[in-house]
Amino acid sequence: MRFFGWLILALFAPAALAQTPSTGRLRLGPVALTLGAPENSTLATVKQHYHVERARGAGDTWAVVKPDGETVALVTFTQGKLSRAAKTWFASNEYSAGLLAGRLYDLADEFTDAGRNTCTLSAKPYQEGAVKGRIFTLACGAKSIQLSRTRVGRGWATRLQEVLQ
Repeated sequence: MRFFGWLILALFAPAALAQTPSTGRLRLGPVALTLGAPENSTLATVKQHYHVERARGAGDTWAVVKPDGETVALVTFTQGKLSRAAKTWFASNEYSAGLLAGRLYDLADEFTDAGRNTCTLSAKPYQEGAVKGRIFTLACGAKSIQLSRTRVGRGWATRLQEVLQ
């Protein structure tokens, strides 16, 4: 059940992104992920710094996990090439408005510094089986900021991600 929230986000990624030129890179600490990179070499590089395990039921999607067990990203490959990477900037089942606001600001600041200021905004509810949620996406070329809220039991899980797709 550990990857359930991650799988929901993978299922509801934006289908179309704004037409903004981009470099197609996402950083995970010392690792730079690049769209189109070969699966074998990408996973080998990531494994030098993180634990990697296949995400259940998600096709060719891998969870990138810190030594403390925290999942920091999901990477997806299509036909042996990196087609999507989702880095988690914030994840909580608790109400942490101040921390979330700070992380959102830092992520938006990175986008602005990289010249990603022509973006498309979308907000939509989703339901997959018994799982319900809402997702806000700010798509800026090949990268997007996604803020989601998913019903978990009687509460809600909130997640802020930087997505390369």
